[in-house]
Amino acid sequence: MSKIDFQFSSPLTLLAEWRDNIGRLDDALVLGYTVDLAFLEHFFINQARGLGARITILSDAHNAVHSDVDVRGAGRIYQHGYALCSGAFHPKLALLIGEDDIWVAIGSGNPTTSGWGHNRELWLTIKAETESGPAALADLADWLRQLPHAVSIPHWIASTLTEVAGRLSAAATDPTIDGLTILGNLHTPILEQLPDTSVDHLGLSAPFFDPRAQAARALIGRLRPRSVTLGIQPLLSSYDGHTLAAALDQAPRAEVRHLSEAGGRLSHGKLIEWAADRQHTAMTGSANLSVSALMRSTAQGGNCELIACRTIDESLLPAGETISRQTLAAANTLSDEASTPPVPTIAVLGARLVAEGIDVEIVCNTPGKVEFEGSADGGPNSWTVLARFSGLNGHTRRTVPTPATPCRALRARFTTETGEVWVSPTAFITDTVKCQAPTGRKAASLIGDYGIDKVIDDPELAERFTKDMRRLLQESAKARATDEPSAPAPTKAAGVPADSDRWGTWMASFQQTVQPSLAGLLFPGAASILQISAAGWSIDVDEGTDIAEDEDAEAFEQPVDGQAARREASSVAEELRPKWKRWDRTLVRQLRDRDVDLGLRLLVLRLHLDLLAGDVFRGEDDWTWELMDLIHVVALTKDTDVLRTSPEVAEAPAEVQRTLGALLAVCFSLLFDELRQVGGNEWDLRAQRLWRALAPLVANTDDSCLEHQLLSPGQSSGPVAGETATKSLRDRALAALSDPHAETSALLAAAGTPAEFVDGVWLLDDEAVAGRRTVAQILTTTGTPAAVIVTTSGGVYAALWDADTLIYTDTTVKSWRLFTMSGPFRNPRSRLAGTDGLAGGSNIGPLARPGPKVTEMCERVGVNPQMITLALTSWS
Repeated sequence: MSKIDFQFSSPLTLLAEWRDNIGRLDDALVLGYTVDLAFLEHFFINQARGLGARITILSDAHNAVHSDVDVRGAGRIYQHGYALCSGAFHPKLALLIGEDDIWVAIGSGNPTTSGWGHNRELWLTIKAETESGPAALADLADWLRQLPHAVSIPHWIASTLTEVAGRLSAAATDPTIDGLTILGNLHTPILEQLPDTSVDHLGLSAPFFDPRAQAARALIGRLRPRSVTLGIQPLLSSYDGHTLAAALDQAPRAEVRHLSEAGGRLSHGKLIEWAADRQHTAMTGSANLSVSALMRSTAQGGNCELIACRTIDESLLPAGETISRQTLAAANTLSDEASTPPVPTIAVLGARLVAEGIDVEIVCNTPGKVEFEGSADGGPNSWTVLARFSGLNGHTRRTVPTPATPCRALRARFTTETGEVWVSPTAFITDTVKCQAPTGRKAASLIGDYGIDKVIDDPELAERFTKDMRRLLQESAKARATDEPSAPAPTKAAGVPADSDRWGTWMASFQQTVQPSLAGLLFPGAASILQISAAGWSIDVDEGTDIAEDEDAEAFEQPVDGQAARREASSVAEELRPKWKRWDRTLVRQLRDRDVDLGLRLLVLRLHLDLLAGDVFRGEDDWTWELMDLIHVVALTKDTDVLRTSPEVAEAPAEVQRTLGALLAVCFSLLFDELRQVGGNEWDLRAQRLWRALAPLVANTDDSCLEHQLLSPGQSSGPVAGETATKSLRDRALAALSDPHAETSALLAAAGTPAEFVDGVWLLDDEAVAGRRTVAQILTTTGTPAAVIVTTSGGVYAALWDADTLIYTDTTVKSWRLFTMSGPFRNPRSRLAGTDGLAGGSNIGPLARPGPKVTEMCERVGVNPQMITLALTSWS
């Protein structure tokens, strides 16, 4: 049975409901005026792709608000194109299609942070089945088919719209649904499609009214209401109160409401509702109360709009404070800015990879010359000329040769005959093959979509999840053992950056394997879902601002306050800890004994850290050793003698490496809270060896990845990595990439011996330290070979160490002494800082005249013997 409803939440809620109740998604189509692709990638596209969808985004050619460099997947995991018409391309539509289900949202919100998260929007949603649905779906299908004939869009997007339209018509009409229509204004103005009759009441609300209130006047004239109620925001709505008040004078009675502006939230919903013969009807969608939206068709130069009409039981008009018409007439929020002169129309609608190169569709309405420019990332100063054309007119297609260097973004630089230069918005080069829906799920995949918090708290769900994970690891290992590909091999397109392409393919495959919730647990933005409350939305990305349409129709949207809180560690119930501990160790054993996909190894590590933070290992003394075991099998080869990063890690996309680096930073922060970073027992030394092998990966991560992996303790008392310590480890590893002594310097500083490395010697000048013990401590930290000079208030202390030989002197003993490092005296601390002083060393000459053994040792360590001698003999 079909379900029709008006909602104030966004298509993100619709997608979350689809994920939880249906699962597999074939097609996801989004239409909007203003678009923020980076926002959509973060909150919508990755999740829809993980459900198996082909994703298509179509937006107005001049109103993208994202930064090009923030867009990662356009053209590779989803297709995006621009639409252009005489007015604004203004419909707001989200369409989800599965094997048996069709869900539609038609409303007022643009696909931006504001439109799908912050503003007060109004959506009509339709949830139907392919076997039986409302007749209005056929109207929507007809509109989609006609759209490419009324609006300029890329031809491959037009083909997609035709395919989608073909799936909208249900096999039968649902007899329980009536009073629903979907219509646009491609050929007939919306006003002319409304009833031409007298109604009892008319309700109006919109964020924008045309300056002369012509649309409001025309609506009142057509419907001839006995009373009118107008809802506006006093400051955030865009209107001329004088002309609006005059339009209301046509009705016998009129009420004006000031709608709430609490929190600076724009009331962006568009609503026209009327009551006649005891029947109430609401019209909502994209159309403002403007001439371009209501009184002109797209063919006549108006906007392109999409609306839905539905009978309702009660008014949808928001409550507000009633004001007088005199108060309304005195208000005017329209801008007084002078109109700007017309500019040339120059828009790249889309660019697609073809065998001959790049197929570019462009609209140009002014004589001049066009240079097509390409960029690897869309950043400043990254654009190079790919081809030049002249004589372009109207909507045309041109083939640009495949560039020799990586290129994923394309734009047009247009020079008019008078020398003016205009640059088009950026189009992202599309590989339509890669953007198709995945050809099927991997053989190894989780059956359900599990949220970690729910799994930990629900014993029955935990049992299903643990069995599902064990099966998944077994199937992954079996597939790799038989050399079966775990995902389709990416077909590298010429001129497209390989790593970005591999990341999109890798991520889509991984999401299909573990489902969106667990993918989102591991990777930032993989499956983010906005959390709704009575007060509104909470969003953890930057605001995207909607740009005004041709008549300043879209008011600027307000920023969202606050960021998403860091995820809290789940406190595992005491009675469940033994089961979780056994399950975790089973998974780690599976990783150790079998060869499974890298993504699954990362997920097991992430889950282990969650269980560790949940206090599952309370009272266990060997949790650090187990964590080191897991670090080894996740990131290194199985060789225990020589620690090397596994080839799969080295060849993984950069985003995977950054996530692994963040996980490792958390791991080492936990380990070094318990273990020593210099010297110590077998456990300490193993942690130090692992750190040296994996520090370059830790250095490769960034703050956003670290933030995603860090937990707040919450109510749990398990070990949780601290932000300061974790980021300090990352910074230390990063510094070591350019300075080979940075790691040692950091360790020395942390130990209270902040020596500096100068000309091959570690130098420390501190009046308060014990000289010989400090030399021993520094040498133990630096390792061999090394040279140290410590100056204190009591003298100068120096040592040279290489392999099993250590030479020591100071200004108190005044002779050079040679020690053999063996047996219980294998390290400088045991040899120099012991209770027996300098016993066991042989005298090899006076301090002032270093002999050949000292000179030879200086050469082995790589220092100038004169530097050592000068420091010792000049002290007084």
